[in-house]
Amino acid sequence: MFGPILYAMIFIGVLMIVEGIYLLIFGKTHSRESSVNRRLRLLEKGGDREEVLVQLRRERARHEEAGEIPFFSIVFKKAAQANVPWSPTTIVLLMLALSLAAFVIFTIGTNSSAFVRAIVALALGYAAVFIWLRNKAKRRLAMFEEQLPDAVDLIVRSLRIGHPI
Repeated sequence: MFGPILYAMIFIGVLMIVEGIYLLIFGKTHSRESSVNRRLRLLEKGGDREEVLVQLRRERARHEEAGEIPFFSIVFKKAAQANVPWSPTTIVLLMLALSLAAFVIFTIGTNSSAFVRAIVALALGYAAVFIWLRNKAKRRLAMFEEQLPDAVDLIVRSLRIGHPI
């Protein structure tokens, strides 16, 4: 009777632990400038402007091409929005690694059937990666929204004083 409730509580608990570990590691130390200026960091390493743009476009195209896979298309779309440089294969492997870790924890902590543990572990791995990518994409969009008024103001001022676009 309490089995589904227990699994739901375990799922939520592990999800909160994963989110807490992520925030502990990347929360304060992950500067906004480093996530916004990835292109500039690639340029500082000695890359040509065109090569850097081609690399960034190629990374984004990988996610868009992989978006045709039905179940993973949502995750790959969020990865493209979050500008994650990982390949779709790496993202799926991360999901599987988290699922395997959850399965091992469920095996140690519960005595339910292996099928139920596997389903819950796969759902947890998928959800953890999706939530991480969704939060990363939200932060990136918020940075665009924060910088957009300044960019428009700069363009308007430039046009007013006579600079061509």
